Amino acid sequence: MAGVDDPQLAVAAGQIAAHAGQQRLIVLGELHGTREIPALTATLLEHYAGLGPVTLALEVPHTEQAALDAYLASAGTQQDWQALAATPFWQVSNDQHDGRRSVQMRQLVEAVRALRTEGATVAVLAYDVGKDESDAHDHHWRDARMAANLRAAAAQRPGVMLVLTGNVHAMRTRPSWAPAELQLAPMTSLLLDLEPFAVNITAASGQFWGCMQSRCQALPARTQMPQPLMRSSGPDRVYDLVLQLPQLSIATLYQTP
Repeated sequence: MAGVDDPQLAVAAGQIAAHAGQQRLIVLGELHGTREIPALTATLLEHYAGLGPVTLALEVPHTEQAALDAYLASAGTQQDWQALAATPFWQVSNDQHDGRRSVQMRQLVEAVRALRTEGATVAVLAYDVGKDESDAHDHHWRDARMAANLRAAAAQRPGVMLVLTGNVHAMRTRPSWAPAELQLAPMTSLLLDLEPFAVNITAASGQFWGCMQSRCQALPARTQMPQPLMRSSGPDRVYDLVLQLPQLSIATLYQTP
C-alpha cells in the first residue's frame, strides 16, 4: 500500500504499538478523508499480523460485511473490486460525503487481502449501523449500536482488534469542553470494561476531508502540541495517547460518475 514504507508513519506505528503493549482492543481515532491515516493503519495491521490473529474493524455499515468477505477471499482483480465498489456504501454521487470512501481506504482493505494471501490470520469487521437504521435513530443511538457490535465481535474473535473510527467515537469519556451536540456517551466510553487503548491521531499541519454545517469539504488539520506524542493515564482521560503527525493531506475521494 502506498505510504506503508513512509519512515514517519513507520515510527508513528511503532510508537502506538509500544504504548498499547499487550492491550487487545486498540481504537484509532482519525480525521476522515486523509492519505496518511489509512497508510498508518496498514502499517500497524502488518505489525500485529506478524504476532497473531488480528481484526481490522472499519466504520463501514455491517450490511457491507458479506461483500467485504467476498473481496478478501478473491484474487483482488479489478472485477473483484468492482463487485465490492457496487455496494451501497461506496456508491456516492459527488464529493459530499465524509471521506471514508477513498482510494486510500480501498488500499487498506487490499492490504488485508494481501496479508491473507501470505498466510496471516487477518479479517475485516464492518461495525457501523446500516443506512436505514441510521436514518431512523440519532447519533447517540448509533454510538451505542457500534459499541455493541464491537463488543460482540471481541467476544468471538481471537487476537488484536484494531478499530479505525472517527476521533469523537474514539473518546473514552465525554470531555467537559464538549459542545452540546456531541454524543452523550461516545462509542469507546461504552467499552471501558474491555480496556481499550484509545489513540487520537492529529497533525501539525495539512488538511482532512470532513463535514460541517451540512457541507463536506477540505478542513484544516492543525493541532498545536508541546510534543508530538502525549500519553495520559488519569481516570477522566479522553484518550490514552495523542499522536501528532507532521502533516495530513486529502485522500483521493471516490464519487460515482
